[in-house]
Amino acid sequence: GRETLVILRLLGPLSGGSPYSNIKPSVFSDMNNGTIKREQFNESCSPAGDCTYTNAYPVIYIKKCLYGQQYRLAENDCRGTGNSGNFYGALKVQFCATDDQACEDGQGFATSASPAYQACAGDSTAGKTWTLPIISAQYFPARTSQGNQPNSYPEKLFDENFLQVSTEMPYGWSHSAWHSVQVGGIGTEFYVDQNFTTTYSDVNARNRTFYAFVLCMSLE
Repeated sequence: GRETLVILRLLGPLSGGSPYSNIKPSVFSDMNNGTIKREQFNESCSPAGDCTYTNAYPVIYIKKCLYGQQYRLAENDCRGTGNSGNFYGALKVQFCATDDQACEDGQGFATSASPAYQACAGDSTAGKTWTLPIISAQYFPARTSQGNQPNSYPEKLFDENFLQVSTEMPYGWSHSAWHSVQVGGIGTEFYVDQNFTTTYSDVNARNRTFYAFVLCMSLE
């Protein structure tokens, strides 16, 4: 009754708040060596307000420059060749010479037969091993509409925080980039779209013979 309610109100402030846990927004750090570090932390706080932070997803590095662009160390940009009209030398390549599964394994991952795969595998920026961005809920949040179903894939690979430190990323569906994983038997790529209230990368389907940019990532 009313007596119980009064007791709860008195004890509430004395016992502190409730523990909680939530995933913080991604943090993208320009490493000033041609790479961008992405971390995303899980915040876990006690009733007393003491919080700890652990990695909600594996730490990854993203190349600051698209395949074909040349990084300038002194300027820390990707304008070492070309001009704004050709995206400073960025090159578009096919995922595969044929629109079939010839360039991917049984799980849909790109193999060395893929020109897009080769573009990252041949890169040695910052002494790291590079690959195409991996579509996996292990590295990026899965679409909430699909939950964790086997065919789910991330809706947001990179957000506006990433674009603040990767200023040479082109916008628009015609300037997309390849993923490492092909989903549901179709060629899969992402592009940066500014038609939304926040800028993010959307996942879409293409023929594997389509020519798209290559943005590489490295696992820590």
